[in-house]
Amino acid sequence: VWSCPLSSFTDDCTALEVDREAPTSDEDKNDQWLGVSVASQGTPEGKAIACGHRYKEYGSTYRWGYGMCMSIGNELDEGQFWNPCKGMSTDKGHEEYGFCQSGSSVSLNADGDVLFGVPGPYVWRGAMMKNRIVQSLSDFQEPYWSPVQTLKEGDAGPQPATDYYSYLGMSSKIGRDIHNHTMYLGGAPRAKDLGQVLMFTQDSANRKLKIDDKHYI
Repeated sequence: VWSCPLSSFTDDCTALEVDREAPTSDEDKNDQWLGVSVASQGTPEGKAIACGHRYKEYGSTYRWGYGMCMSIGNELDEGQFWNPCKGMSTDKGHEEYGFCQSGSSVSLNADGDVLFGVPGPYVWRGAMMKNRIVQSLSDFQEPYWSPVQTLKEGDAGPQPATDYYSYLGMSSKIGRDIHNHTMYLGGAPRAKDLGQVLMFTQDSANRKLKIDDKHYI
């Protein structure tokens, strides 16, 4: 990840030390592709974020392609480590959250919302995960996932937003609709054979991102 001033020069960029920590005994940071996606709040005191979707964690019997992101402050110094799929079930590997590749895309807004594109869960069905960039001690994180899990017979809850191999999360954007409601957009380039853009809203009561038929493009 580089910081470059707006100038006519081609040699005045500076490499940022975003991820300064050496990998632990269960981390593989080689080929993590840090900088594959970057975003900024676009405000004077705001934050930026950079992701490496090929970040992995491993042990003697597993190697999970979680992906990771680092949010950094206005001074472009080291900040918060994000691993959206950490702690999620990996019992069935790629049929659950074993190869999330979180951070394949990422978006931030001025309100402190961060939207991660996570194209790997459930056989590359993919998902979006919205959280909060913590600005102060009074802030707290709020993870909201789009529906991705395959429902078992008799289970209640929304159906997955996409089919297998849709790769939802390859692109992401936070915006507002004509009524000024915050919308969370995710691109699924292989959905329905033609690709789709899905628009989600925050379901605060159920701590989910929800979607309905009118929010497909």
